Amino acid sequence: VTEDQVQQLLALKQAAGPITDPNINDFVVLRFLKAHKFDVAKAAQFLSEHLAWRKTVQLESLVTLSGGPGAQLKPVIPKILSAYPCAWIGVDKEGRPVEVKRLGLLDWGKLFAASPKEQLLQYNAHNNEMLIRSKFPACSVAARKLVDSTTTIIDLDNLSFWLVTNSEGRNFMQTMVGEQSKNYPETAGKIIIVNAPSVFSAVWSFLKPMLAQRTIDKISIFGAEPKKYQEVLRGLVASENLPNEYGGSAGPLDRCMSTGAPKAPWNSPEVQAVMDRVPFCEIQRRLACGDTSFIDPRPDPVPVTEVPVPGRRSIDDIDDAEVAEEFVGGRYPMGVARFSPGLPYTMPALGEQLGASQTYTRTISGRVSVCSPVVSLSGNAGFPRAALAPSPMMTTVQPAMQTLAPIGTGSVGTGAVG
Repeated sequence: VTEDQVQQLLALKQAAGPITDPNINDFVVLRFLKAHKFDVAKAAQFLSEHLAWRKTVQLESLVTLSGGPGAQLKPVIPKILSAYPCAWIGVDKEGRPVEVKRLGLLDWGKLFAASPKEQLLQYNAHNNEMLIRSKFPACSVAARKLVDSTTTIIDLDNLSFWLVTNSEGRNFMQTMVGEQSKNYPETAGKIIIVNAPSVFSAVWSFLKPMLAQRTIDKISIFGAEPKKYQEVLRGLVASENLPNEYGGSAGPLDRCMSTGAPKAPWNSPEVQAVMDRVPFCEIQRRLACGDTSFIDPRPDPVPVTEVPVPGRRSIDDIDDAEVAEEFVGGRYPMGVARFSPGLPYTMPALGEQLGASQTYTRTISGRVSVCSPVVSLSGNAGFPRAALAPSPMMTTVQPAMQTLAPIGTGSVGTGAVG
């Protein structure tokens, strides 16, 4: 965003009047600006209408699916999805949420029998608002960057002529697409339409005029040409997140759509823990500034207690060569050993008792390396070479990488570093 665009953003917020909804932040406002090519007056008009729409449809009730229209909508959702199968199946390579819409299986009669048209629009509003409040921030936390657009696969396999020519269905589709474009602009990243039959041209002819050119530019259309669209989809989505029918290895499409994407960021307990601590608006703001510190804040340092090793000299009097000699000789390291209360530390002779599950510390010229656990040991001229994994305590000690060159008949491996 340029400095001029920042000024336009401020002007839009002033023109739209007081914004009291805590879920409307600068990123929402910016989407309206982008959608209307940074025309402040036009964007202000649409933003004001959007704010009024949120109150009219009682959006908070629709989001929580409780009280008022939300409570009435909740039991109807499975019936809606049965008539028009749609599902979020995971993320793409950019970290964006991926949705599959099986438009070819849409049954207008079943859909309108399941729910009044007003309620169908309410479900669309619920789905879009949950995208903004839940899926975008979850994907942002997982990707450690701002994610604010989607990848959508629209599958037209089995699309019938009756579906295309049904006037009631076409009118409703126009209303739904228009409402979504008006209230949730600039959320589409990529739209891949696959298995498009010849009758799709009739659908496209009435949908295209309702779409902004910026959205049209994001759409790719493929016929029943699996090799072509699978190659494109594999370039966008990792194989493990892509159903078999689309060239991936995640499993059959029906199963991928019915499992609820258990490995997706919005289903991750670790990601949810971050979102419980940090509001989604704050997540967006901080990641936009490149701040990821809130995702995995450093734990409080483990207190370290210095315990003298009996019979050893002061740490300041010991040089690296003497420490190496002590290691090669299979005796305890010299100087001061450092222990943390409550953690299982052992100080065995390396050549005799060190086990794969044990933890130890060593001191080299005043710098401490904490090593845990020992993952492999192999003998070398009577001295075991240790391959060590970093310890969770690394942040509590000074960095110390020491590779001790062979001395005498033995050699010492590289210690872990802080």
